Amino acid sequence: MSRIATRRKQAGDTIVEVLIAIAIVSLVLAGAYAATNRNLLTTQDTLEHSQALQLVQAQLEFLRKNNIATGANNCFTTGGVPAVDNGVPGNDPCIVTADGIMAAANVQPSFTLHITGNMSTVYVVSAVWPGLNGANDNVTMYYRP
Repeated sequence: MSRIATRRKQAGDTIVEVLIAIAIVSLVLAGAYAATNRNLLTTQDTLEHSQALQLVQAQLEFLRKNNIATGANNCFTTGGVPAVDNGVPGNDPCIVTADGIMAAANVQPSFTLHITGNMSTVYVVSAVWPGLNGANDNVTMYYRP
């Protein structure tokens, strides 16, 4: 009888032990995936904020350089020339890529630039873009001539 008992002990792991091991490995992998995914989204959000800040700063520099009174929804091209709305739907000149190049609204990531104010007040320059959480994110800076 002791020979049969020895064979049963050496036969291997039971199904319960295997299921517990699979559950533990699954929990560890799921936690690693969630942490990595959250890290990736945070990095992407930080990159978009950085790009928007650079775009707004460039618009402020063009505004200072040109010393031009602009109305709402006017912005500057990458060469510093004031953009003019051409009236073509979906081709708003104030929708730009991260490089500051004018783009259609469906290009991602795209930033909508707004400059409001005039020579006697404060200019407000802002960039708005669809955020990762579904709501719009924005960066706003002010310039007093």
